Amino acid sequence: MVEVIWSDNALSDIEEIAAYIERDSKHYASLLVSEIFERGNLLSYFPRIGRKVPERNAPQIREIQVPPYRVIYKLAKEEILILTVLHSRRNVKKLLRRLH
Repeated sequence: MVEVIWSDNALSDIEEIAAYIERDSKHYASLLVSEIFERGNLLSYFPRIGRKVPERNAPQIREIQVPPYRVIYKLAKEEILILTVLHSRRNVKKLLRRLH
């Protein structure tokens, strides 16, 4: 089992996503946040379940999908660092350069 660490950036992303969705539905926002955390924490058991981020082409930078969001993480031997959670329409190349 590998430790999953949620970066401050990823937690901030989730808060912003929830605040945006809550304007229309608190229920849906809560469900989505729960699903993001459940899928992210599942990585502790299956760290390679995500695919390589195509825009990055680095084997240690991977992602899982929680449609329409992408949970991008860095895979290491002893831990997984969740880097960011973003809408699938956002420009990932620019964002990942800033995170790494």
